[in-house]
Amino acid sequence: MVIRCIAKVADAYTLDKRTQHSFKPHGAIAYDDRILS
Repeated sequence: MVIRCIAKVADAYTLDKRTQHSFKPHGAIAYDDRILS
């Protein structure tokens, strides 16, 4: 699950590195079979 959170942050900063992004505590995370098993 930590890998998905890091990927979400990395995707946000690849678009615009000059602005600081903020994420909601209950924001959506993409789940796959490896996380659910």
